[in-house]
Amino acid sequence: MRKNLKEYSAAEFDMVTENVFKTKLSSGKEVELCEDGKNKRVDHKNLEEYIKLVLKARFEESSMQIKWIQEGMWKIVPRSTFNMLDWEEIEVRAVGEKTVDPEKLKKITNYECCSETKPVVKYFWQVFEELSEEDKALYLKYVWGRQRLPSDLKNLRYKHTIYYCGGDPESLPKAHTCFFQIDLPDYPSAEVLEKKLLIAIRFCGDIDDD
Repeated sequence: MRKNLKEYSAAEFDMVTENVFKTKLSSGKEVELCEDGKNKRVDHKNLEEYIKLVLKARFEESSMQIKWIQEGMWKIVPRSTFNMLDWEEIEVRAVGEKTVDPEKLKKITNYECCSETKPVVKYFWQVFEELSEEDKALYLKYVWGRQRLPSDLKNLRYKHTIYYCGGDPESLPKAHTCFFQIDLPDYPSAEVLEKKLLIAIRFCGDIDDD
């Protein structure tokens, strides 16, 4: 079994390694760890220095990308309050709740060529409220392209829209993800609507009728 470099004695160290002060980053690029590192041999005396520099290089290789991520997060959660939140609160603010609340979706719903009292609209909400959380998320993906509602619903560019298109009740509902809209045919019952909706969201998730 190969031993860790720290486990070798000074006498045997030079026989087991020819390392110099260079390391390979995750991209595959080789970098020198110090000035003229390619010509500086790693020996038993400077091993700790070598290890420290390798770790420093690897930890800092993504510092620019991490900085950009931080700046993006601070646009969502102000830096002044960032340290006051735990990771779960930050997650909700950044990407929304893990569950889809039907009442919240209702509050941001517009109706076109129909109203809340139209039978097919009532069937829709009856079915939606009884969907599993997984299927609710798939529904959002189908009509919007994302699987969570944002925590702040006030500034949505488009509201959730239910459009009554009428027509053949054997056809599937159509989605317009750019406009957060679903077109509903004239389904005669909640059972038919549920069957057609589940087929659409489970097997046609990449369909966009724009």
